[in-house]
Amino acid sequence: MSHLVMMIARIDGFDNPGQLTEIWRQAMPAVELRGLEPEQYLDGLEETVMEVGWQAMRQLLVEQWRLTDQQLVARFRQEQAGATSGDGYDPLKVASRLGVVQLPRQVCYLPGEKSHVLPGNAGLPEHTGQVTTRGLQEWVCLLPQELPFDSSARLLGWMSHDPAVMSETQTRRWVSQHGQLIRQAEQAEVTALQERSDLAGLTAQLQPASEPRRPAAWAAELNQAVETALAQADPQPPEGVSPADWERVIQVRRTEATTTAARLRQLGPTLKPDEVVASVDDIGVRRPEKRRFLEVRTAYVRTATGYRYLSGSADLVLAQLWLLLRLCGGGLTAKITLLGDGARWIAHFFQEQLVTWPMTVLILDWYHCRKKCYDLTSLICRGRLAKAHLLGSLLSHLWRGQVSEAISLLEQYRPQTKNEAKLDELISYLRNRQPYLPNYHDRRAQRQYIGSAHVEKGNDLIVARRQKHQGMHWSEATSDGLAALRTLLLNGGWDLYWQKHQVLPLATQTST
Repeated sequence: MSHLVMMIARIDGFDNPGQLTEIWRQAMPAVELRGLEPEQYLDGLEETVMEVGWQAMRQLLVEQWRLTDQQLVARFRQEQAGATSGDGYDPLKVASRLGVVQLPRQVCYLPGEKSHVLPGNAGLPEHTGQVTTRGLQEWVCLLPQELPFDSSARLLGWMSHDPAVMSETQTRRWVSQHGQLIRQAEQAEVTALQERSDLAGLTAQLQPASEPRRPAAWAAELNQAVETALAQADPQPPEGVSPADWERVIQVRRTEATTTAARLRQLGPTLKPDEVVASVDDIGVRRPEKRRFLEVRTAYVRTATGYRYLSGSADLVLAQLWLLLRLCGGGLTAKITLLGDGARWIAHFFQEQLVTWPMTVLILDWYHCRKKCYDLTSLICRGRLAKAHLLGSLLSHLWRGQVSEAISLLEQYRPQTKNEAKLDELISYLRNRQPYLPNYHDRRAQRQYIGSAHVEKGNDLIVARRQKHQGMHWSEATSDGLAALRTLLLNGGWDLYWQKHQVLPLATQTST
């Protein structure tokens, strides 16, 4: 009866390939037809083959290392002119994608110096008693972005066929360590760019952007009705098309007369080659201490051809944002639009860093403006009907950029308010942000951005989706490590980091 055997052998010279030295072998179990169960046999065979294959790969790793160590020892002895003697082996524990293995290292003794040396360490990264391969580190940093740390540790055990390959605590430490390495590289680049007299010859390193998916403004069945309406001398929106969407359609048809209804139903904000839109925000995650939170700043920069996410501490993100906008042409040729939720630190950043740039504006995101008005009118008005009436008039003014009229409306409402302090708060809110409240109606009709949805989505992708579940709390190192790794992945710099040990730069040389 035939048997299958997997074997690892060494050839000491390719000129004599028939001379093999067997190192390891593992026989597959004999085929036994008695008691064969068709529903289970193939699954069992698969498990057996995988286990034998895994043992073979681990053994192959050990034996290939043994050959490497032997050559390193031979080189070391040659350099020492033979003044060494062997003194046993010191195995090294290595955690890898194949599981945990023990690599033998020859110990050499130097009689003249009365010291021991491990020549094999010349082929290993710096370590303190254990090495974790970079391939396993990549797995360790990838899985916790979507899964809890305990689940990640269990999954790593399944993937490597070794339950003890990585503990939950070790997983946290690797995430924190690589997060720190990424932040250090980012800070070093920021410092280097800030020390330059100018940024000539550099351009922003952006992730190429594809055509965004946009929600349809009306059902496809209405396309013919839209085409018919547009053919009229005084086109009016057909039933099922909102007036706001119709205004945008008319605006586009004036400049692009051949645009079809199928295209018009999915209009949205666009950017010209010389335009840049940026949005900034912050998000808090709970610390272990009661009622204490960590603040993570985020930003998103978009041009007509690419985008870039930023995350980290307040100082780092704002420094990166300024440099990135500058690399995109800010202050020179580009038209910059900065969108925010109205936080004071955003206005301070704009006033201190960007206000002198030509063609640069700060805009209060319409969603947050509307939400602030909605929340405060609930406390100002007496009853739902009164709130609906005041809020409708107030938002109508603000939508068209009529801030002074909106403030006058609130002042006139003072005799009717039930909470004058909240009325003053809303008036103060609008007055302090008046320079950043544009004509949202016109901007939307002209397909310009009025919302910071990009950075809000970034908050979700970088932080909230993983770190803001009920009962969760985080150390600063772990939270920032997850954010740094997730940002790297979103920006397309994951392979560059793990394969070439480089963090995706902000700036790259301008192509000629």
